[in-house]
Amino acid sequence: MLVLRRRAHEAIVFEGGLVVTLTDVVDHRAWIAFSAPSIPTPVVVASVAASVEEACIGVQSPVAVRYEAGATHLAVAEPGSTDARAVLLVNATVGERLVFRGLELEVASIVRGRVVLDATVSGVEGVVGVSVFAVSGAEVKIGIAAPDNVRVYREEVWLAMREANEAAAVWAPGDLAELVNPPAGVSAPLADGHRRS
Repeated sequence: MLVLRRRAHEAIVFEGGLVVTLTDVVDHRAWIAFSAPSIPTPVVVASVAASVEEACIGVQSPVAVRYEAGATHLAVAEPGSTDARAVLLVNATVGERLVFRGLELEVASIVRGRVVLDATVSGVEGVVGVSVFAVSGAEVKIGIAAPDNVRVYREEVWLAMREANEAAAVWAPGDLAELVNPPAGVSAPLADGHRRS
């Protein structure tokens, strides 16, 4: 399991488009947002309490809820709406799921009061496990378990890589001139692969 330290508004980016952002730390509880192209509205949750068998998960901005055996289906409000400050507390045992549009969170395990949520998102291969290891003031240690074929990055590293790739992809028309007109002393290849003498 990978453990990363994050502060409020810092994110973890998964190959495939999933972004897990620490939105806030309130009363030693870390509120985490899940967002991806397949998730129309970011889903913000926190592990509020846990016993050996059951977790209490806080869900921000609930606007609809439907219960069925083994799963709670929820819809959340758009960011900035009047429902954005509401929180719904959902009790779930190990194996139960919170189902949102584009995202499923399953209570995978509860160990020493620490809840591991397994996230399933279309676009990301396999299941991603997310757990809050420790909260120390404004800093949170977040545990991540991802399939071997899914790369995981701190957001600032992801952005630097993306910026470097975009810069490398930019070219000017004069960039190809060196290939057509090689520097003095270098012979240009002929169409048949031989060089001029």
